[in-house]
Amino acid sequence: MLDLACGDGHLLALLANRQQPALRLIGVDMSQAELDVARSMLPDHVLLLKERAQALSTATGSIDFVLSHLALMLMDDLEQVLIEIRRVLRDDGKLAVIVGRGFLLGEVGTLYLDAFRAIAQQDALAHLPMGDPRTRTREGWIELLSADFTCVEFEDMDVEWHPQFDELWASLNDTYDVDRLTSAAQARLKGRFKTSIEHLKLEDGSIPTGWGLRLIRGSAS
Repeated sequence: MLDLACGDGHLLALLANRQQPALRLIGVDMSQAELDVARSMLPDHVLLLKERAQALSTATGSIDFVLSHLALMLMDDLEQVLIEIRRVLRDDGKLAVIVGRGFLLGEVGTLYLDAFRAIAQQDALAHLPMGDPRTRTREGWIELLSADFTCVEFEDMDVEWHPQFDELWASLNDTYDVDRLTSAAQARLKGRFKTSIEHLKLEDGSIPTGWGLRLIRGSAS
């Protein structure tokens, strides 16, 4: 089982803890820092590889399952990534990926984007295209997967989340676009966003929102 863009190894740890006989786990990521964290928490038998998804060293037809969590929709040259996934999978091997479908569900998401766009314009932040636009729709995924995968299935899910503002901001502050703002612009964004969602707070101070996710499954043809 190969976890593509495994990050700090959280998913691999869940799988390793099952102690399933004969389960061989491989994690691939391009960040050495993330792999170092993963190595510190995973059993020695989990193989970790510092590689790009577009050029895997894993042997052809040697993998039964490829998993990926919130990564494929961010990758450049996604067609090459999918070619590599199909190459390492055995015939009828399984692909299962989670991708983003909706960013900050409900009114919170709209208010955040309004605040961000205003600050980004003030800060003259250039647009940063990220990932293949086809990953935003079911039709796009079918186009991407149809050459090498069959039995493609989709399952949409909403994950509810009621964070306090500081927790919400911390999660947003790690995103690629916020990272590109100056420190002063980040501070303005935080203040503007906090004010705009004040009326949405529940009695305990939490803010009702969530994440829209999409599970995509397919079999290597």
